[in-house]
Amino acid sequence: MKADMAGGAAVIGAVKAASMLKLPVELYGIIPAVENMISGSSYKPGDVISTASSKTIEVKDTDAEGRIILATPLSRFESKTDVMIDFATLTERA
Repeated sequence: MKADMAGGAAVIGAVKAASMLKLPVELYGIIPAVENMISGSSYKPGDVISTASSKTIEVKDTDAEGRIILATPLSRFESKTDVMIDFATLTERA
């Protein structure tokens, strides 16, 4: 899934553009990234994971890793911002 990096690339581009334009804002670009590797401790359908915000996520499908890694940074920064723009490029199955 090489195209999964498109959201991160959009964040880098937006932060660079804001810097070049010298916008009078405090701007943070958050890019959560993980290695998608199979192991004995991999999540399985039916697992329930606790997040940093104390919310839980039930893994219904093993293609949910993108949503899972977004939970922590979004919860840590949502109360500290006036505006949050999510560039996630997650695919959705029909």
